[in-house]
Amino acid sequence: MKFTTMINEQIWTIEEKNRDEIKGRLDASGMCLGMCEYEPRIITLANDLSREQKMNTLRHELVHAFLFAYGFMYFQTFTDEQMADFFGYYGDKMNDIVRSYFND
Repeated sequence: MKFTTMINEQIWTIEEKNRDEIKGRLDASGMCLGMCEYEPRIITLANDLSREQKMNTLRHELVHAFLFAYGFMYFQTFTDEQMADFFGYYGDKMNDIVRSYFND
């Protein structure tokens, strides 16, 4: 399944693949659940996750995508206020993308 969405006037694709095909960082258990590639603007989710795991992983990867798309990826640290502002501005947009992806 491929899904496209706009983030800060950039077209991003969300797709699902077998875990062996995902070249992202490993999580604490040694498994990769998803990844965000800034170029060519693709979010990939492992296709064997439960719906809840997939939703949480998509939210996680969307944070990476939004940080990149809005130029925040260059910050080394965030204050509590910056973090609160970021999620205040973009949290609903991220959740809207998750709902659209899952047809909720």
